[in-house]
Amino acid sequence: MALISIFKQWDMQALPISGGEPGIGFAINGSEFEKPENNPAITCDCTYDKNTTCHITKLRVYALNKRGAFPEEFVALRYLTYLYEEN
Repeated sequence: MALISIFKQWDMQALPISGGEPGIGFAINGSEFEKPENNPAITCDCTYDKNTTCHITKLRVYALNKRGAFPEEFVALRYLTYLYEEN
């Protein structure tokens, strides 16, 4: 739910992923994560609860031209180990 709230603040829409935290429709692995056309991009770890729950581990947002305070909902993404943002 945290990502949905963050995206709403950014005037974007998030779609649910299977179990765990919502994503943007699908998670991206490997070099696809860095491609500019995959923006924003997330990577999930789906090994929790016997491979039934996914948690967001990486989030990449690039050149979205969003201004304001960093959304406090990021603290709920407790499995997030990598955040990349560039203006």
